[in-house]
Amino acid sequence: MLDTDIQRKILEKLYESWKEDFAHPILLQSLNLDGVSQEALIANAQYLSSKGLITKPQFTQFWTSITVYGIDWVEDRRISSDVRIRKRILEILRESYEKDPHKYVMRGDIVQRTNVPTKEILRNVWYLDKKGLIEAKWAFAGNFGARITSRGIDNLNEPTELEKELKIMSNAYSILYLLENQLRLFIERKLREKHGDQWTKCIPDEILSNAEKRRPKGKDSNLSILCYMQFGHLGLVIGKNWEEFKENFKNPGGIVNRLEELEDIRHQIAHCRILSNDELTKLELFYKEIMVAILLTN
Repeated sequence: MLDTDIQRKILEKLYESWKEDFAHPILLQSLNLDGVSQEALIANAQYLSSKGLITKPQFTQFWTSITVYGIDWVEDRRISSDVRIRKRILEILRESYEKDPHKYVMRGDIVQRTNVPTKEILRNVWYLDKKGLIEAKWAFAGNFGARITSRGIDNLNEPTELEKELKIMSNAYSILYLLENQLRLFIERKLREKHGDQWTKCIPDEILSNAEKRRPKGKDSNLSILCYMQFGHLGLVIGKNWEEFKENFKNPGGIVNRLEELEDIRHQIAHCRILSNDELTKLELFYKEIMVAILLTN
């Protein structure tokens, strides 16, 4: 019943709820995750709660919200403008601290200096306060005074936004690397099982010829000819030899479309262009889906 995909969906839903209203919990059952039973929803939420990624159930119903550690989990996998806002808040508070370590900077001053809507300032000040990076004194109607802590000052020396993007894109590359190479090995194994050493005859002539041109000249190589094929051609090979692959994939059109979408993502990664949050999510979902299919007969 425990499922990492359900857990991811719960965290992302609660993250979006936090962005809308950081101050109030949400009823877990109201998340309405398609295809997820109430029992599975609660079981996975209890697991996330035990890891400290969401708050523990309140009262008899499961009222919960994402914790700062859950926020970190989500933001490690996506690009968030809140990261920039938090850094700016910390910079403003450090400037104030250097002039007067005892002074609290008021909400209005931070809003004015950042030119960020009050709602966004409130949720990020809440986050910084909960992480111990600032000390906030809260008053009525969301007013506050804040000053930076020593942990907050140290935090400003942590990785830059570009370095954070590097971490996200490195993870995306790792996922794609594993998927692509596992898929090439899988295709060769399935074709060899039926056609033996003549398996390359199953590859359309134009695709095989293109791969041969890519293979280095004048040197021996232990790499399969599949390693010199374009990523998008892998789906065409599967479709052309559907009898060998139909027990792994639901239909030829489905896997071909998946690989075409992944090829667009592959180009983004290869040219060092940051992926959108939707593309990062798609990469993770397609990786899991295809790897499960590949492992069916391993």
